[in-house]
Amino acid sequence: MLASRIYLVCHWSDFRVFLTDRCVKSLAPHTHFSVQSDCCQVLWTDRAGRSSGISERYIRQSDIVSCLTENTDHPCVYFLSPLHIDERQFGFAALSFGRLACCYQPEYCTLISYLCLALEQLEERSLLRAQSGSSTRNVENPQLYRQLAQLREEMQLCPENDWSVQELCGRTHVSRSYLQRMYKKYFGKSIVEELIFFRLRKAKELISGTDLTMSQIAELCGYASYAHFAKQFKVNEGMSLSEYRQRFRKSTGRSGV
Repeated sequence: MLASRIYLVCHWSDFRVFLTDRCVKSLAPHTHFSVQSDCCQVLWTDRAGRSSGISERYIRQSDIVSCLTENTDHPCVYFLSPLHIDERQFGFAALSFGRLACCYQPEYCTLISYLCLALEQLEERSLLRAQSGSSTRNVENPQLYRQLAQLREEMQLCPENDWSVQELCGRTHVSRSYLQRMYKKYFGKSIVEELIFFRLRKAKELISGTDLTMSQIAELCGYASYAHFAKQFKVNEGMSLSEYRQRFRKSTGRSGV
């Protein structure tokens, strides 16, 4: 997707994405890494449409710059953008404009923010699949575990839907107390805690990636009350909705409205 969309952003010559071994291992658990490496190139593409997949070469993060410039036949500059959300680091994006005198554009910064959100969701879905695909022989009530794992994945994809405990009881045919106890035992959080997390994550995507009003975002994330949405956001994120949007726009160079 990145290789086919990057041309829409700006006039560039060379675009690469390097991911940390921790990130790649979470997405592909059976990948083998050199003990002395901590990063690998997962995408290289150029203006001519040539592209590559995961490189067999693994490097230290401190060697990324030398890796980028070792085979160039003319002076070049690379802009390195860290890929991270809060304290979670995924790797780096490297962009070169070749011989052109260019600088960052707001659209590119927005693309990088979307890339970070995508990597976060890919990690979580990969973990969920691994949990769902693991042996359930030692799990109490394996059938319920598989049902809840499927419902949890649906909850992540569409957190705005009605995911009340009563609704889940009706779909799993177990009592309310048993459902809540087993859900927390399997996934480490209560149903309500996870629903809040999934809804606020979608809210952050809409706040940072659209110009929708906060009331519209509240409705799209499944909140019947804007006041409840605003209060829940501040309690969990440590800042107000407007502060979050302003901080994002400041970090990406976008002007606020």
